[in-house]
Amino acid sequence: MSQPSSPPSASRPPLSRPSGPILGTIQTPASPGPSSPLRPSPSSRQPAHATFQDSSLPAPRDLSHLLRPELYHVLPRAQVPPAFRDSSRQPDSSWSIDSLLSGGHFGPAAIAAVQQLTSPGSKALEESHVFRLVYTRLACLTLIDKTALAAAEAKSLGDLNDFFDPETGACRAPWHLRVLHARLYGLGLGEPRRVVMGYYDLVREARMEHARAGEHHETRALWAARLGDLGIRVATALVDMGDLVGAKVHLESLPGGHDELELAQALLLLWLGDVKQARLCGL
Repeated sequence: MSQPSSPPSASRPPLSRPSGPILGTIQTPASPGPSSPLRPSPSSRQPAHATFQDSSLPAPRDLSHLLRPELYHVLPRAQVPPAFRDSSRQPDSSWSIDSLLSGGHFGPAAIAAVQQLTSPGSKALEESHVFRLVYTRLACLTLIDKTALAAAEAKSLGDLNDFFDPETGACRAPWHLRVLHARLYGLGLGEPRRVVMGYYDLVREARMEHARAGEHHETRALWAARLGDLGIRVATALVDMGDLVGAKVHLESLPGGHDELELAQALLLLWLGDVKQARLCGL
């Protein structure tokens, strides 16, 4: 897809939305789906889907593609003063990835994740652990201001929807990885609009799962929270494209009632210089 000549404006929505607003209702048969935590965890599960049979789809990719060393870049040595680099508080090779993350050592954690992914025994890793390592790698790169590297690696990983369950058609990659990858993949392609499109693909799926949950209130709440999160991420992507007015209009179209949305609206209004309106956001 080619990059648009101009960013979307307030009069031209970022994407056509024939299926309605983000939290609109879709009339689909209800079927239960297991709940899963919003935050990344190795045990995150995808919701249940109906039996999927489509012989026209290609065979799902195996995880060996994610274990290739050439997909990952060597991190440049951080410009840290020697006094801090030699500190006894710096991690050593005995630290686990969880210890590195809890200590805020995101650069070493990104390196350790790749070391595990590309080690000789990586083919024996469980699928959930492989996806967790990939998420750790990409998230840590963004946290240490290496978003360009993360975007390049996300592009090399390809479309995560290719990792699907042949029986159900559900994507095997966990939700939090797919959300992060949607942004980085678009940036890696050099198409900011592709980021918005990637989010709306996830919105479409989340709306269907929200409707599918039926009377399973915990599952419905989970997907409603994910929809709200995606709505704010779409606005952030529009801001990154320089379309501040479009982001404002988009946020105003979202159902209110939660602090994250009000905070996003207030910050955007302050950016636009509308202090009076920002004070009315209920914070």
